[in-house]
Amino acid sequence: MPKIIILLIFFVSCSTTQVSKSKIIGKYDWNYWKLNAAWADYEAYDYQPSIEKVQLLQTLLKQNDYRFLIFASTSCDECTKHTPRIVKLLKLANYDINKIYIYGMDELLKEPTGDYKQYKVVSVPTLIILRNDELLCKVEYPQFNWLDAMIKCLGK
Repeated sequence: MPKIIILLIFFVSCSTTQVSKSKIIGKYDWNYWKLNAAWADYEAYDYQPSIEKVQLLQTLLKQNDYRFLIFASTSCDECTKHTPRIVKLLKLANYDINKIYIYGMDELLKEPTGDYKQYKVVSVPTLIILRNDELLCKVEYPQFNWLDAMIKCLGK
């Protein structure tokens, strides 16, 4: 029964799925993800965030040691759309994208490292923000105002 509920949550959080040429399961960096996810767009060309807010994010990022974890699935339309947006925001704020890890989740919202359990990931995409390697906040479906959420979180 719990597997059915988890599977249902996956399909609710990713209301439409796409067929991906590649399924990525596990912890990877953005460069690996771009080379292997077989998505059409990795640059989020259609997304133009507020320059002022990006500058504020950049200022906030300089104040501490932050790490960003993204839990996503290659076959999830929301992940396909929003994961590149999250990365774009961090790039625009001059954040080192080598500090971003993307966890590829399977249909049951699991991945081999088990980190999804620690952060209680129940939908994708989910953004985890760590400060000094401790959980600062979690932003998850259906909250897709990534920039405002990051600013609010880092401003704590």
